[in-house]
Amino acid sequence: FDESKNLYGLAHCTRDISSSECSNCLKDALSEIPTFCEGKQGGRVVKVSCSVRYKLYLFFNDLGTDPPPVNSPI
Repeated sequence: FDESKNLYGLAHCTRDISSSECSNCLKDALSEIPTFCEGKQGGRVVKVSCSVRYKLYLFFNDLGTDPPPVNSPI
């Protein structure tokens, strides 16, 4: 990994698990990145209740912005 580049990541859990179960699931998923994604510029590990993803480019929208308004039909 080149320190001059940005690394973007996204991690999430399903709503049906507790925060501690989520934390454990994400730790487990992160521990698998070296095995399945070594040397890659991006990767994803998907578990039953969580997933993690990383890339060298922005692959998700800024969640802080509202979508543009939908025009009403005339």
